[in-house]
Amino acid sequence: MEVDVLASWKVSIGESTQYVIRSSAAFDGAIVDTLYPTKQGVTVKNSTTETPFKTKFEDGRYVLGIVNGDTAGVGANHYYVLTQAQMNALSAYLLGESNWLDISDISDNLTKALFNPFQYIVSCNWFPFAVGQKNILSALPFGWWNIPVSGAGDLASLIQRGTTYLDIPKHPQATRGKYLNGGPYTDLALYYPGFGTIALDANRLVDVTRLILVVQVDCVANTARLLVGYSNNSEIALDNIIGVYYSQVGITIPKIVSKSKKDLIIIRQYIDKENCLIDLSKNELEEKAIELLFNMYRFARLYKFDLDYHPDNYCYKDGKLYYLLNEMYKKDPKHSLEEEGLFYWINSSTLNNYLIDNNLPKLEHVLSKAEANKKVVLLGVKYW
Repeated sequence: MEVDVLASWKVSIGESTQYVIRSSAAFDGAIVDTLYPTKQGVTVKNSTTETPFKTKFEDGRYVLGIVNGDTAGVGANHYYVLTQAQMNALSAYLLGESNWLDISDISDNLTKALFNPFQYIVSCNWFPFAVGQKNILSALPFGWWNIPVSGAGDLASLIQRGTTYLDIPKHPQATRGKYLNGGPYTDLALYYPGFGTIALDANRLVDVTRLILVVQVDCVANTARLLVGYSNNSEIALDNIIGVYYSQVGITIPKIVSKSKKDLIIIRQYIDKENCLIDLSKNELEEKAIELLFNMYRFARLYKFDLDYHPDNYCYKDGKLYYLLNEMYKKDPKHSLEEEGLFYWINSSTLNNYLIDNNLPKLEHVLSKAEANKKVVLLGVKYW
């Protein structure tokens, strides 16, 4: 027996309004098809591009705030851009012979004991890119003097801006329907140096093929803002910004206050704050310090060196993390922040033993080995 379904129900069908979602001729790929079977497994697709941040240390620049009589500064402070070679030349000149001061009333040794040339430097930050400069100088205005460091220049703009374009990987079966480019079928994550890994809302980018990434760095305050958005034009329209993120991408460097070759003494800038190990012993260290530590770690990885990640080598004050040592080490995966260093920054047995070794109060609560490993992984996911 054969049954003609359409004929049997033609009266009901004829009186109704139907919408055909899919047919062999055409379909709307924006409609989610939950009937289509899905398979277990993940396909990872990557898209890369260059950022304004350089990968060689010598390609970075120092921005120095110097007190002098220049008339084009911010108050009494004036900001200049120097390369590593120019920074070395400036330090060697200031901490060399003192005859450039033209002081004849007292001895050279007494002059060095009483006078601190670095009092005229109010800030020193290193940035991983070629900071824009103008008015290339033959000598650097410094207090009442002009220091013969040629090639340095005025900071061209307080805010340095860089724009990057990044293609968005699409779902490998997107021809079945563009809904597969959104969640839960697609997860998108953006890694940007200095800002870490950022989770993106794939549902807002279903029809978008390219991201526009605009980083704005304040070279005086040493803060940075990353705008993530999209547009068909070269600029980001305000309604197309999908995220704004903040970080510190430069490295604030404590200044050398004075040195004596004769007595083998170097005096560095004093930061009126206890080190992070003491903060940890008092349970007073903000998690923001961990985030900034990961920022330093990313740059160290980028330039293929390691820092000493013991917390007594760092100081956290006013939202900034200072590295107190001069030493940098050859990159060693066994002693990286993730494999070893981070255990000194959480309530682990590693930190507890280190506190005891340094005659500091031990922790009230110590995580088990499994709990400590889990916390390290979660911090890595959060800030890496």
